Amino acid sequence: MSITSKQQLVLGCRLLNAAGLFDEHGHLSARTSDPEAVYINAFASPATTTIRDYITVDLDTTDYPESAPGETPIHTQIFRNRPDVEAICHNHSPYTMLLSSLDIEMRPVHPNGAIQKEPISVYEDYNREGGMLITTEQEGASVAETLGEDSVVMLRGHGAVVVGSSVEEVLTKSLKLEYNSEMLYKQSVVGDPLYPPEDLVGQNVDNMLSEGQITKTLDYYFSEL
Repeated sequence: MSITSKQQLVLGCRLLNAAGLFDEHGHLSARTSDPEAVYINAFASPATTTIRDYITVDLDTTDYPESAPGETPIHTQIFRNRPDVEAICHNHSPYTMLLSSLDIEMRPVHPNGAIQKEPISVYEDYNREGGMLITTEQEGASVAETLGEDSVVMLRGHGAVVVGSSVEEVLTKSLKLEYNSEMLYKQSVVGDPLYPPEDLVGQNVDNMLSEGQITKTLDYYFSEL
């Protein structure tokens, strides 16, 4: 990755913060030009993150830099297990976090919220000594296992982890996950959610994650900054 790519990550942090998906916490990471190393924002608020705050973490070791965030194992374990993943976002998006604590199946209810055809899995096997933070390699590996080959995994009462083949894709998925979560929650308040047929969901996912739609989506959200 180049300086320009670090700038892309910094802009991504600002965008997700402005959209309410980040608070004082949150991480956006991506592989460097060396696939066995990744950039991740250090222990600092995403809203004030700069290029200098992006550090390099090697995937061939668990001896991370001192300034690496405590939940770095979420990212490193997924990158190690998923060669197809180029970028990862761990966020505390409000509606997604709310739904992770409810007994509601998380599936798309609107075309603009379709980022994954299958119901979203929920991780809840927290290490009691660490509270609800994912700070150990074992927990990171468990999160990666729960994610499997999916695009997103929810952390019970904590937030979400979103993966993709590019930073742009991860930003789009993160924004649309929260959009769908809000729609699903509001539907559930009124009555039982009615999920679209699976074949239509598949078409909606393909459309939502097409290059043109990703560009259109990010153009819109960046225009709101």
